[in-house]
Amino acid sequence: MKKILFLFTIALFLGCDTDDDGFYHVEYVRSAAPLIAIETQPNYSANDVLYINAEIPFLLNEAGQPNPIDVRRTTGDAPAFEFSYSLQRNVSGSDWEIVDVTGDVVGDVGQADAGYFVVATTSQLADAYVFRGGLRLDAPGTYRIVFNTNSKDDKLATLRSKSTGNNLVLNIHSAVTGTDGNYVFTVN
Repeated sequence: MKKILFLFTIALFLGCDTDDDGFYHVEYVRSAAPLIAIETQPNYSANDVLYINAEIPFLLNEAGQPNPIDVRRTTGDAPAFEFSYSLQRNVSGSDWEIVDVTGDVVGDVGQADAGYFVVATTSQLADAYVFRGGLRLDAPGTYRIVFNTNSKDDKLATLRSKSTGNNLVLNIHSAVTGTDGNYVFTVN
């Protein structure tokens, strides 16, 4: 009996699928062009709003590929994409603390849920998934915007499709216009 139980346990472990991405129908691509941009300005003052934009065209050029990806068809017409970022304040030298931005989010296109980080959700428009939202900058100091990434390259932001049912989830790794992964700025 112990021998049968032991063989069953070994078979169970050998039969385990460790390919979570395959199981959950996840694919990763890298956009040829930046899909996220920060509306920068030369000077920020307390109560200014810093806006962040994202635009994912339905026909997306992938880095190193000759033909664009039909994003809507690939994701089974996902209703939206999400990405996340945080606002961090410099407390001294290389030490940063995450700022609670609850109540400081200004919406325009799409939706943003905030706390200690922002989850931005695009709206599906005529030919692209689009987001434009901002953060009200409450106090003077040195800050940075840090984008969440599921990439080995921490200079890229990750946009994830909100695919429904059993449709493919698409993670798009994208540069952020005008940054090296983080956007550092000062509020006067």
